[in-house]
Amino acid sequence: MASAGAGEGEDKDCLGCRLVGGGGCLGASMYVCYHASRNTHPTGRLLTLLFAGALGGVGLTRLLQLPPFDKSNRDRTTTPATS
Repeated sequence: MASAGAGEGEDKDCLGCRLVGGGGCLGASMYVCYHASRNTHPTGRLLTLLFAGALGGVGLTRLLQLPPFDKSNRDRTTTPATS
């Protein structure tokens, strides 16, 4: 959520945003995992569990501010090489 007073292109990564985004992904992961356990086809179960794991991983990285969601990588600026 960006506040109304934030400048152009300035992202505000507040705790509420991380909780909603990460919690939503974790909740979706649990939902998909529940339905994977009800799947009778082994390949379908495996693919569904892999998708649930990916959702859970994204949720955890969002909550814990791990890359690519960390702010330290965004602050780096690249300088052009001079010859």
